[in-house]
Amino acid sequence: MSQDQALQYLRQGIAAAKAGQKSEARQLLQNAIRLDPGNETAWLWLSSVAKDKKEQIFCLRQLLQINPENEMALKGLRALGVSATPEEPAAAKSAIPQPDPEKIAAAQAALESILPRVMQQPDPYADLKWTHKTRNRAGERAAILLTLTVRVMPVLLIVCLLAGGALFISTRPDAIAFAPTWTPSHTPTNTATPTPGFTPTPSPTPALTYTPSPTFDPTLPQGDLFAEMTPTPVYPRISSRPLLEAIAAMDRGDYADVLPTLSAERENTEFSFDPNPYYYEAIALTELGDTDRAERVLEEALTRLEEQNSDDPLIHAGLAYVYAAIGDTEASNGEAELAIEGDPNLPLPYVVLAKNAMNAEDYQAAGEAIEAGLSRNPGDANLWILQGELNLLRDQPAEAQQDAAVALYIDPTAEDAYLLQARADIARGDYGLAVLHLQNYLFIYPGSIRGWTLLGNARTLEGNIDLAIEAYSRAVNTEEPLPEQIEAYMGRAALYMQRNQFSLAYADYDTVLSINETFIPAREGRAQAAYRAGRFREAIEDADVLLEEMPGRNDLKLLKARALVDSANPRDPDALEAALQDALDILGGNFPETLPDDLKAVAYEYRARIYFAQERYNDAQTDIERALQLQETGSRHYWRGRIEEAQGNIDDALREYEWVRLWGEIYSYPFLPDVITRLNDLAAAES
Repeated sequence: MSQDQALQYLRQGIAAAKAGQKSEARQLLQNAIRLDPGNETAWLWLSSVAKDKKEQIFCLRQLLQINPENEMALKGLRALGVSATPEEPAAAKSAIPQPDPEKIAAAQAALESILPRVMQQPDPYADLKWTHKTRNRAGERAAILLTLTVRVMPVLLIVCLLAGGALFISTRPDAIAFAPTWTPSHTPTNTATPTPGFTPTPSPTPALTYTPSPTFDPTLPQGDLFAEMTPTPVYPRISSRPLLEAIAAMDRGDYADVLPTLSAERENTEFSFDPNPYYYEAIALTELGDTDRAERVLEEALTRLEEQNSDDPLIHAGLAYVYAAIGDTEASNGEAELAIEGDPNLPLPYVVLAKNAMNAEDYQAAGEAIEAGLSRNPGDANLWILQGELNLLRDQPAEAQQDAAVALYIDPTAEDAYLLQARADIARGDYGLAVLHLQNYLFIYPGSIRGWTLLGNARTLEGNIDLAIEAYSRAVNTEEPLPEQIEAYMGRAALYMQRNQFSLAYADYDTVLSINETFIPAREGRAQAAYRAGRFREAIEDADVLLEEMPGRNDLKLLKARALVDSANPRDPDALEAALQDALDILGGNFPETLPDDLKAVAYEYRARIYFAQERYNDAQTDIERALQLQETGSRHYWRGRIEEAQGNIDDALREYEWVRLWGEIYSYPFLPDVITRLNDLAAAES
């Protein structure tokens, strides 16, 4: 519970820091650290809102206590001009340890008792004669060699370096610049965010943790990151604190909660027009699906501007966003162009143009719009994410991974960047890496339906079916099913079908249809699950609904015919005849030949069963032979035995039944008891 509370404080603290509310952010982040002292992200963000340099240094050193290898903390301390560890006081460096006086006295007393005995011992070397040597003394040669090495080797090394440098310059005169050169550097600028909201400037984040932490990449923009570790204000600039707080809430997805504030701010512009409240209210309404009201808000702004004989590009940007949501691409592109013409630094119009082009599969136009937007707003994370989406559509997952890395470098809290990163991993076949990225993401955003769904997809591709089902189950773990859970329900249902858990699969497909009754893949899946679960009536009903929409689907016709045959009641001759005739109407003529081989064999088998029930044994024999030629199964051998037995070919029938009994030791044939009974009866009849 405390861990969940700590994560909540952390998310709120980050949002407050991005909104420029330093005091509130500091309090929230301190609460997070109180509950989770080892959270690197909390210490890092707390350092960004520290009161002074001393407090910032303390936070970074605490971060190094947790992770001594944290490159961002080390880089931050270097930028602040201090060492990674506190220096010892000067007094401590020069102080000499003083021994205990009592221990000194005891040692002196012991020494006084020992010395007399030692002094009385005879000198063992008294009778030896000593000779003074002037050459070849012990260790003399080694000392001379060491002296020569120490004095001569540095000189030789310097000579070699000078000679090598001269040779290099003579062969590569362009390798060294003898004058100052210009080096391009990335400097983030104040930009508006497409959502809209606050976009943090490139800021270091902890590595090797379960918190948002993009890997440090030297190819990404570099600089004095800690010196710039402040949120970039929204563009155009906003001075109203209530509006700033509302925008911060919109960044968290709280669109409904901020509508009263945005409406009040809009009404406050009665005597002094400000486009920002109109713009943000329209964006919030659009995100909530109320595009009619959003359009009315912006039309009101245009009316006021016309009365003043002026115009504002921000209003046109908002209209472009609203029209795109409505589906009016032409009007949306027109408003976006007007917005860019009025202020080319607004990023949202470029996003709208790119998305409209992507929807039309005009990837070249989409790329041009994104490129134009990034040329004006290189620090906008949403444009990088959009470029990654485009690269995925172009089947360029490696480039999409790089785009996601840049977006996370700019904004370590960008959820869409994490999801893009995982999707790019999956597209490249790096399923294990996708799992790791998604686990890191879900540690911070544990309630993300999209995150759990993607994890289920990655686990499925990885071959871990149990973990995939668990991930999908986390994605659908809500009281009421939601539209964004459809993919998770469909993924889990497919795995249930794979495991022959047909009733569970039926339930998932049924849930999807309760969300969207026109979703054809769910109805197709439910029809198959219903048939395999023995719910033949539901299978026939779903097949009929689908055939009304797609009358040419022969696989659905075959499904319906099979359900009719399997559900036919042999105790009701009239109903049996009607069901068999309906099935034969579907399977008659050249119908089996219109199917792929696996379904073709099924069609021949079921038509043989109908002919058998109608006592048309020759036709039944022909179709069952065709089915066996295409694919050999236990059920087809069983029905060939039934047909042979009905024709009086007992030996052939026994051979087929023996085949089924043999393989019945491996496979669980539902008709195996009937086969054994028939074998016994035929054996008894022969005897």
